[in-house]
Amino acid sequence: MDSKSTAKLVKTRVCQHLELSTQDDLELHSRHPSSSSASSSSSSSNRQPLAECKLRAKEFAEQDATVLTTPHNNVAPLRSTSSRLDKVMQQLGQLLARVDGRDRQIRELQAAISEQQAAIREQQAAIRELQAAYSARDSQIRELQAGNSELRGRVDVLASQSAAHRVVLLRHVVDLAHKKLEERFDSDEDRRPQDMQFSVWLASLQGSHPQYFEQHHLDAPALQLLHKGRGTPFHAGDLAAHQPPQAHVDPALADAALEQPAAWNTLWAFVTSPER
Repeated sequence: MDSKSTAKLVKTRVCQHLELSTQDDLELHSRHPSSSSASSSSSSSNRQPLAECKLRAKEFAEQDATVLTTPHNNVAPLRSTSSRLDKVMQQLGQLLARVDGRDRQIRELQAAISEQQAAIREQQAAIRELQAAYSARDSQIRELQAGNSELRGRVDVLASQSAAHRVVLLRHVVDLAHKKLEERFDSDEDRRPQDMQFSVWLASLQGSHPQYFEQHHLDAPALQLLHKGRGTPFHAGDLAAHQPPQAHVDPALADAALEQPAAWNTLWAFVTSPER
């Protein structure tokens, strides 16, 4: 409804109100005629023609219409304020949308952090298990190292004993060669006198029976093993308390043959030869 329609409506309602008031006064005057004479001066001033009432109603309506139409001057500022308010609300909506987006990002980051923390806890648990396993392995390694040290000591003892036993076995082989020579040359003319050194006697046999030494290939390296006395491999004699088993003699000869293959192989062939 515009301002003109509003003014017209106000005018109509005021006129109706004035007409009703005039009718009420006339009815009151007809009901109480005695009071009209007593107050003739006051009632005559209040009773006005209907045209005058309508005129006043028209003026009132025009004044009211003027009042109603006056705020049109403030419509532009109100529209500007409304436009600004719309922009503010739009910006506020954008800010709220950004806040919601940030909230989603924060929740996603928190979820990712939670997953990473869970993975880290699992890794830490695995590391603790590995550390425990490493500690157990370290304990086992220390025990094994202690056992190895003990075994190494035993091996060293056995090696020294084995080396000494190897010497005993080799001296036994040399003693067998000595006995074979003494049995072969046991005649009066070839027997070694008790006061003659074995090396001197061996040299005399080599000079008087060269074909025998050539037959058994007893050359210089092999004869070097047969010398007795101080400074020779057999200076202490045969230390074997009994006949050693051949299973022990063979490895000792094999080891000695690695160092002096010609001498020991020749000497052992002489010992085992069926010929005297």
